Amino acid sequence: SINKRTKRDSFLKTIISRKKKYLTPNCKKLYCEAMKYKRKQEKLSKSNSDMKCRLRLAKTFSDSPMRNHLLGKVNSVTLDFIASQIKIQKRKLQGRRYSINDKITALSIYKSSPKGYKFLSTLFALPSKKILLTLLQKIPFHAGVNNHIMENLKYQTQKLPELDKNCVLLFDEMALGTGLTYDTKNDMIFGFDSFGKHLLPKIADHVLVFMLRGIRRKYKQPIAYYFCQGTTKTPNLVVCIKEVIQAIQITGLKVRAVICDQGSTNQAAVNCLKEETKRHCLMQNIENKYIGFLIGGEEIVCLFDPPHLLKCVRNNLLTKNLKFTLKEEAQIANWDDIQTLYSFDKENEIHGLRTLPKLTEAHILTQKIKKMRVSIAAQVFSHRVASTMRLMADFAPQNTLSNAKGTANLCMFMDSLFDSVNGSTIRSVDSKPLKCAIKDGSSHIPFWHEAIKVLESMRFVSRTSGKTVKQPVCIKNWILTLKSFKYLWLKLKAEGFKFLILRNLNQDSLECLFGSIRSHGARNTMPNCVHFYNSFKTLLLNNFSSVKSLGNCEADDNEKGLDNLKQFLLSTDSKIQNNIPLDFDLSSFCIEFSNLETSLIGEMTIGYVSGYIIRVILKYTKFCEVCKNDCVDNSTHNKLIDARCYTKKSNLNKPSKNFIKIVEHILSILTTTIGNICDKPSLFLKFDTNVDFNFSCTNHNLKQILETKIIIFFYLHDTRIESNPIKRMARDYFILHKTRGQGYNK
Repeated sequence: SINKRTKRDSFLKTIISRKKKYLTPNCKKLYCEAMKYKRKQEKLSKSNSDMKCRLRLAKTFSDSPMRNHLLGKVNSVTLDFIASQIKIQKRKLQGRRYSINDKITALSIYKSSPKGYKFLSTLFALPSKKILLTLLQKIPFHAGVNNHIMENLKYQTQKLPELDKNCVLLFDEMALGTGLTYDTKNDMIFGFDSFGKHLLPKIADHVLVFMLRGIRRKYKQPIAYYFCQGTTKTPNLVVCIKEVIQAIQITGLKVRAVICDQGSTNQAAVNCLKEETKRHCLMQNIENKYIGFLIGGEEIVCLFDPPHLLKCVRNNLLTKNLKFTLKEEAQIANWDDIQTLYSFDKENEIHGLRTLPKLTEAHILTQKIKKMRVSIAAQVFSHRVASTMRLMADFAPQNTLSNAKGTANLCMFMDSLFDSVNGSTIRSVDSKPLKCAIKDGSSHIPFWHEAIKVLESMRFVSRTSGKTVKQPVCIKNWILTLKSFKYLWLKLKAEGFKFLILRNLNQDSLECLFGSIRSHGARNTMPNCVHFYNSFKTLLLNNFSSVKSLGNCEADDNEKGLDNLKQFLLSTDSKIQNNIPLDFDLSSFCIEFSNLETSLIGEMTIGYVSGYIIRVILKYTKFCEVCKNDCVDNSTHNKLIDARCYTKKSNLNKPSKNFIKIVEHILSILTTTIGNICDKPSLFLKFDTNVDFNFSCTNHNLKQILETKIIIFFYLHDTRIESNPIKRMARDYFILHKTRGQGYNK
């Protein structure tokens, strides 16, 4: 204090010899202003000197041999991180300023592991979670094709060689849990379907996901998703496929095939696209020489996922016998032979050793088989099982395996067939000539010619009568897939492909995405729409910072991946609008106060709720006195508020009559319009009640605050079912899909 007084006195002596207490009032004011500017000048001088010091340190570090030594040892991302830590490590939390590169690096760590990021924050100077979430909020996501994702793909595609631009489009559906959730940040209700052509929106319980996967390079990229109720209808699926492929073609990528499972709507959609191509050729008077369908003038072939085809053959063999012709010899296969082989192998087990140790009851017994596991079907249809069955036919008692030749040949054939479409290496492994990429001189094409003949001869028959039954589609789809593989290889070969790894042409990447969504953060086998949205967004950002992302296919380190993520975040323009405009006028729903009839208890209830909303508003405005005077009138009496007061000095707010009327009016409009706007994006930002509020506070937009708080309150606390279309819709859905044995109290 002595030093401060000395400084003030010395400043005063430079002007006059008197002390401050002897100054006139005007001189005191001038003196105070001069002292403010003097302190500001001293602060700026100190800041300037600190900046010069930091610049000298930065220049010293950049010119130092240590930096040049580090530059040769680490990549630029690591070097920038070290320089950033040197710069801001000793600063206070409020004084730290992070560059966009610092935020991108931190975001990639946080999205990979929030717990790991929390631990690293104790060791390094990293941005807070709030800073990262603010950065993420700049990225809009919605169901369907997102323009900013496509713009990023277009940017990344420019760096790819022509052959690497060839890709396939995967699509499949994933089951979701039902539930409606209002997201305040995105201002929308999650839980409705994405097609929106109904009088009332439908509650979504499935999601249709599209993903890109490279044919020559191992990149993968989720592209779009659509919420739906039940399986996507064929007309909607056709529109989605066209929309996504056309958007991808604009980026410069070449979609050569679509890959899906054998769902009935998937097959119907592909057939519709082929029929459109056929009509196009007739109208243009050209020959229809296409095996696939045309979109944007490019031919796209359809491939069915080989693992699904393999499982389908096994599942049909469980209940039916299979007749087929192999090497011009009629044969028959049945599941009983495989069960007999397993029992015989178990009976001859010695010291825990068996000839077929991988086979378990989960592979053989019908009631225990996991029908969705591809590995279980592949281990049954294997060379090991086929060769062992041929050998055991001579040792089995009472000739129980004497007629198992057809079953053994079927296992051998299916093993070779699956190997031919599942090779992951350029050269064959395990002495299997078909378990490799297709290339010049490989035996894939001759084998496929023979395999198509065998598949065309297959007929499933009844196990009891032996009569031919309705044939499953898996055989027909196997034939179509083999023809499409052969056709696609010949086209790619003509364009310069030396080989084609067929493991890249299945749905494994999409299934892994679904598994990641179910296990993101915590185990969640049945995520709802909002869980899927958040997980999809996180996994999409992780994919940009991954070594398997599209723009990182030429580099081995993670530096390019972070550059991809940075470009994606910075390319998101605030002008991007993905919102669907409301197609009705809210002014038509305005209700006059005089038409509202309420009982005495109803009036007390509205008054009590209005008091609760006032408490929320005042807390938001930090108890602004002007806002309080606009809303509160302690002279009014509400018996419900008085009855619920704990003490006479209770802090329950008593709303004014004007405020009660405003709340009642907004709730009336919400009750009328909520069924029309609940599935629209940005619904509450566009919501205008056309009510004259007459608020006098100029520091706070009390009208907008009031509308938002009432809308949130209405959505969360409205327990009516018959008058609330959302809750009525949810009740009807529950009654329709409830589990048997569960009661429901209407």
